[in-house]
Amino acid sequence: TLLLKGTRKYAAPEIKNGKKVTFKSDIYSAGIVLQEIMPSTSHLVQDLISKCSSDNPNDRPTASCALSIVNRVIEQMNELKIRSPLINISDYPSYWKICKNRGYFNERVPVTSTNIQFLGDYEVCKIERIQNSDLWHQYSLQRSTIKADLSKKSFSFKDESKHFIEGDLFALSHCDSTVNEQYLFHSTLPKNVDSICQFGFWRGLKNGNFGSGIYFSKSSDYCIKLQRKTHEREFPIFVSRVLLGSIVNRKINSHSKQIISAQPYHSVRGLIKDKSDNYVVYKENQTYPEYLIWYKYRSHR
Repeated sequence: TLLLKGTRKYAAPEIKNGKKVTFKSDIYSAGIVLQEIMPSTSHLVQDLISKCSSDNPNDRPTASCALSIVNRVIEQMNELKIRSPLINISDYPSYWKICKNRGYFNERVPVTSTNIQFLGDYEVCKIERIQNSDLWHQYSLQRSTIKADLSKKSFSFKDESKHFIEGDLFALSHCDSTVNEQYLFHSTLPKNVDSICQFGFWRGLKNGNFGSGIYFSKSSDYCIKLQRKTHEREFPIFVSRVLLGSIVNRKINSHSKQIISAQPYHSVRGLIKDKSDNYVVYKENQTYPEYLIWYKYRSHR
């Protein structure tokens, strides 16, 4: 008897059915991974994913062919970045401190705030604003998509955000109520910060209570409680713009981890016992990690 181990989601049909396994089985797994990490707007990527994840092994490309297509997509993305700015300077938030006629940029700008209360018993060490033109462009495109989608329906949103930081963070005044945009918290490990600032949030491969999505909360305390503490003295928490759009409420149950999208809605409000609701989105460009806050326990002085 042959015992096969692996993640069922990434296993080719022939593996699940006990048929002959070849290198084309690995191509199938690669196709599923590409679907999660590559830009879906590229026709080359869409075609490659379709071929790699075909149920018929003979329809899947060779590894060298798949790699050449991936390299072409990367080259196209790099060429686009070199050619010209993605959006006009006026399309960025007015309080961003950027120079005119700039193309792509990715920087962290120190922020001064005189009254920070939302971290309670924790001491804020510093705040940075993430100014990433590429991420902002993708976020702006998704905003337009959701706005167009909502215009076909009838929705009214109750603004439940809080003006949690005074000074440089404007929270309420810069949210777009037409797409139910809100500032929400997201905690992570220090080792993930650079990647998030450069490439944004990633849905990842690990399911949470409401499936494989990006999780946020209105409660910073709730995020801090969930944060796995390491040997570092300072810990990060993001204050992110999130395009919630139309929301569907869902409770935790035995089938929750099968959720892979919020369709036909744009986001999920996960109802949990302690009433610190989770908000989950399943598209990376529905979020923008605008502020990064580093904090520590008050005892660490």
